[in-house]
Amino acid sequence: MGLRFRSSIQVMPGVRINLSKTGISTTIGGAGANINVSRHGTDGTVGLPGTGISWREQIVRRPRASHTRLPRRPIAYPSKVATGFMLIGLAVLMAAVSLVLRYS
Repeated sequence: MGLRFRSSIQVMPGVRINLSKTGISTTIGGAGANINVSRHGTDGTVGLPGTGISWREQIVRRPRASHTRLPRRPIAYPSKVATGFMLIGLAVLMAAVSLVLRYS
């Protein structure tokens, strides 16, 4: 069994810096929906807070360095782009709802 390390620092409400043994990433959003940006790419997560049920989708994948030349592929497929916009919209909506509930 290997050693694990993970720490999360809240920069401001809705923005966290995540530190681990293998790297750093940034998470934007709240408990219901968030976007995570790391060196591996961008992931979006939508879930039902408190239930443990969530859906995670990779929005953008950063290519790995390779010594062999691979055939070119399209940058993004329409379904991934649509999913990304949906997740960003949900994250913004959840953040707006949480702010309204917090300050009303």
